[in-house]
Amino acid sequence: MKTPLRFRTIFLTLGILSILCLLSPAVIGIVAATLTYDGNCYGFTDGAAPCSWWQFAQNQAFYGLLIAFIPAVFLLIGWLTTGGLWIALRGRQLPAWQAALIPLAAVAIGILLISFLPLFAGLRR
Repeated sequence: MKTPLRFRTIFLTLGILSILCLLSPAVIGIVAATLTYDGNCYGFTDGAAPCSWWQFAQNQAFYGLLIAFIPAVFLLIGWLTTGGLWIALRGRQLPAWQAALIPLAAVAIGILLISFLPLFAGLRR
């Protein structure tokens, strides 16, 4: 007997993991800044310099972004694989407008995520 793929469960799991992965840099930055802020920012090579709490939190969020990058790559692979399987197995059952909406929504969400990167990099004030 063939066991069907439970796409609802897979999509729900990927969605929850993606939300956690997206929130982790901000949470890491806020928690690390709250627990370890001492008035100085520490650079890669230039030692310590006085800075505000917000700058310190941005630095910590950047380090959190570096930590969350690898799981985000695996999640992207998971989304692409699951989405491809879903479209391959059930794509013929969809109306044309829904089949076209899926890649358009993916592009729009990607543009939104990329537009949030300057907030963590400190380019916007």
